[in-house]
Amino acid sequence: MLSAKKKGLEVRCLRCNERMNETVLDRYEYMEGFQLFKVPGFQCKRCGNLFFTERQVDDMERRTEELKMHTFAFRRTVAVSGKGLVVRVPSDLAEHLNLKEGEAVRILPVNHDGFLVEREKEGRRSSK
Repeated sequence: MLSAKKKGLEVRCLRCNERMNETVLDRYEYMEGFQLFKVPGFQCKRCGNLFFTERQVDDMERRTEELKMHTFAFRRTVAVSGKGLVVRVPSDLAEHLNLKEGEAVRILPVNHDGFLVEREKEGRRSSK
C-alpha cells in the first residue's frame, strides 16, 4: 500500500484544520470489545483527532470480523429444567461447532468458577 506522502495526499483535521500526520496506532478499538493492533491512520498533531481513509476502515472491519469469528463469548442465564440446571448454547456457536440436537457431550469441571463442555468421543460412554 502506498503511503499518503507517496500519493501526494494531504489530510486536514476536521476540528482545527491542522495538517494530519500519517501514523500507526499501537492499539485501536474499532468495534467495542475487539482490540486491533498496529492500525494505520492519520492523527492531528494539534488536537489528537483521528482520521481513517475508506481503505483503512475496510481493513479494520475485515480484521474485526476475523477476530469475531475466533472469539466466542456469550452471557447466558442458568435456568431450571426438572431437577437439573440448563445453560442454552447460542445458535451461532452451535452452528460454528456443527453441534446437533441429541448429540452427546461431556461436562468437566475446570475449577470452582467454570466447566468445559466437549463433544463425546465415539466409543466412550458418559457417566451421569
